[in-house]
Amino acid sequence: MDRWPCGPERDLAGCHHKRNPYCCCPGPPGRDGRDGQDGAPGAPGATGRDGRDGRDGQDGAPGAPGAPGPEGPPGRSGSTIYLSSDGTLPAGQNFIGLGTDTNSFPESSVIVMEQSVITGMIFSIRNNPLQRGETVRAEVFISPCGASPTATGIFATITEGGLCFDVASMPLSPVIVNMGDLISVRVDAQNALNRGVAATIQLTKLVI
Repeated sequence: MDRWPCGPERDLAGCHHKRNPYCCCPGPPGRDGRDGQDGAPGAPGATGRDGRDGRDGQDGAPGAPGAPGPEGPPGRSGSTIYLSSDGTLPAGQNFIGLGTDTNSFPESSVIVMEQSVITGMIFSIRNNPLQRGETVRAEVFISPCGASPTATGIFATITEGGLCFDVASMPLSPVIVNMGDLISVRVDAQNALNRGVAATIQLTKLVI
């Protein structure tokens, strides 16, 4: 038997009918075959961009101490003046010196050794009791030869109910004293101070 024709006329010839054993038209697709073996690896791709920085790690252990640094320049020299009254300090305005107290600056003053800057003063009324509202004020005075002493603005104030000593307030401008100047502390007391008072003045050598 001849084959039935293929092509556009196959429908007329009954090409797709199962009863036609000589159909020349393609049949339905078969099932997929098994996957073949993997091929060889390809060449490496280009390097990607850098990722973000990670978080900082923990601090390491401290290193060994470094070598000592060079020695610094010598500091400025200075001096300290100690003043106190002679026993009971009378009420009113009195200058104190080396265990002296009078209302006269020349008699209770001491001499400055070198040109210096006054860097501080501290004043104490010791354990003298003060009455309610009572204050005691102490201020540094200076003079070239004892006449017309000048207030420096370096003063301390002690008030009833407070401490028995006070560190003086310092003016904005430095107070300079020259070699040979006289210096003392004037105490303004409303009442007599039976146990006396004491003051210490600190000076630093002036370097020009």
